[in-house]
Amino acid sequence: MPGNDQSRPPPSSTTRRTAGAVRTISGGVGTRFDELVREHLASQWAAWHSALVGVHLGQDPESVHDLRVAARRLDITLQLGDGALPAPLRQALPMLRRLMRSFGVARDLDVGLEMLGNLAKVLPRRERRALEPLRLRLIAQRQLEQRQLIRLLQSPTIRQWNKKLTAALRNAWPDVQVRRRLAVHAAPPLIRQLYRRLRKDGDLLTADSSVRDHHVVRAHVRRFRYALELVVPLYTVPVNRMLRSLQRLQDRLGAQHDAYVLHRRLSALAQDDTVSLPAKTLFTMGQITERFLVAAKRTDPHFAKTYRKIRGGRWRALQRAFEKAAVHSH
Repeated sequence: MPGNDQSRPPPSSTTRRTAGAVRTISGGVGTRFDELVREHLASQWAAWHSALVGVHLGQDPESVHDLRVAARRLDITLQLGDGALPAPLRQALPMLRRLMRSFGVARDLDVGLEMLGNLAKVLPRRERRALEPLRLRLIAQRQLEQRQLIRLLQSPTIRQWNKKLTAALRNAWPDVQVRRRLAVHAAPPLIRQLYRRLRKDGDLLTADSSVRDHHVVRAHVRRFRYALELVVPLYTVPVNRMLRSLQRLQDRLGAQHDAYVLHRRLSALAQDDTVSLPAKTLFTMGQITERFLVAAKRTDPHFAKTYRKIRGGRWRALQRAFEKAAVHSH
């Protein structure tokens, strides 16, 4: 419920149901970077297809979330491995990003319906009844988005893209010099670059920072987290400790962002002259919209503590692991 501070927020729309999504793969100081990237891509491609089945069935709204997360993991892995990838995989990124954008509205509606349902549980019966037309309106919008999403995923263009990507992961990759680099030498500079981007914006956050500023940092946290998942086989213990802190941070920022997205959607509905809703519904919407805006603007009191772990001991331990592995590889 907006306005209810807790020491640990419920999982946000970003991290819900994703803890087991990354398959453990082989690794060691002698692992080549292209081998690491290829295994990780194969793992995420399998997760993509598993979620794709769920989206087509349309029975579990979390399937869209799972598909979106798999796409984001594929996106960051394709970026990190760019120089070591064959051309078909490098060329897959634009279409993948188009698909990622198409998932946004459906997922936001899923999260909004869940948040609205949770809030309704603690509202008086009269207010719950007043919100029912709104709930039905959001359900209708969600069903429309589901149909549009399935049409896109079943289109000839996407089917052909899917076949090309599957073939590129199955076929042998040409053995060229850039693909012979050891992962312990190739990966750390890429990880450090993403960490610097996170720190650049994260260090500037204050209690007065805007919702947008928090969202930018959340995007950095997500990308850094997904990039680190690539190197779990190389630096298991320090990476897993960092990943746990990153997920907590992402949850805190995600709950804030979810409240803001729902606030904007309800505000837009209230101002849309083409949408016919009862006066009681509009009045109650105005009240709860304000509550979600307050929740969106409130900085989580435990954000700073979690962030300090990421910029302190967790990062230093990871740096030491990078250096140790690099020395042992010679």
